Amino acid sequence: MKKIISLIVMSMFLLNFAVALSVTDVDSSPSEISPGDKVSVILTVDNNLNADAKDVSVMLDLKDVPFAPFQSSSEQLIDEINEGDSEEMEFNLIAFPDSDSGIYKIPVKIIYLIDDEEKTSEGLISLMISADPKIEVSIEDTLLIKGENSNLNIRITNSGLGNAKLLSVRLNPSSGIKIVGLDNVYIGNIDSDDFDSSEFNIFVNENSPSNINFPITIKYRDSQNKEITENKNVVVRAYTQDQAVELGLISKSNTLMVVGVIVFLVLIYILYKSIKKRRKNSEY
Repeated sequence: MKKIISLIVMSMFLLNFAVALSVTDVDSSPSEISPGDKVSVILTVDNNLNADAKDVSVMLDLKDVPFAPFQSSSEQLIDEINEGDSEEMEFNLIAFPDSDSGIYKIPVKIIYLIDDEEKTSEGLISLMISADPKIEVSIEDTLLIKGENSNLNIRITNSGLGNAKLLSVRLNPSSGIKIVGLDNVYIGNIDSDDFDSSEFNIFVNENSPSNINFPITIKYRDSQNKEITENKNVVVRAYTQDQAVELGLISKSNTLMVVGVIVFLVLIYILYKSIKKRRKNSEY
């Protein structure tokens, strides 16, 4: 899953003069990169002064943001920007592999000479990192027996780079089963590289197919608070009682044997009481 890096120019340069050198445009290539990939950031610097600017230095302050220079410096130099002209300066950056989603403000400082006098312009550009969750579903600890109530346990895994927020799971109607309990389970947040589970109580019909398809709807919000809806399917094997016993999935029921023993003991007790009563009557 990719982290998208887009660039937003912020016209917030703090100027000591009404006119100065300033960044008027920002471009990046590529516009979408994955964590650990490289991005080229091109700043356009305009000279709005009434004089030529010499020994121009443009610096990016990266100490508080998840970006670093890649095979280059965070400072670029140019000998001169003539009055009314503009120049492009390229910075090769790399995004940290573990970057969190968010908008990161990067201070930009421009130092230059006007008639041998040092001048400074300061401002901000912004880089936005957006990490998307990747939701996967699977079945865990589930045994479906035809003609019985069963618990369907669904594992929700976030294998993406972004966190999933306010996540809920809905079990939709399916052929061969009846949803006995709630059909919607709220989980909450699932962080990147984490998982959670939801449990649904269902009744499996006697005539249900051997492989039951369960349609599932998952809703959550991504790092940009956008609501995402995904429809997924999981297929689970359903067994008859005899099949489950034969495969060793469940133990053979001893209910009939237990009932038989109880009935036998009751009959023995009744017979004993009857014989005892007859003997007692014969003594008189």
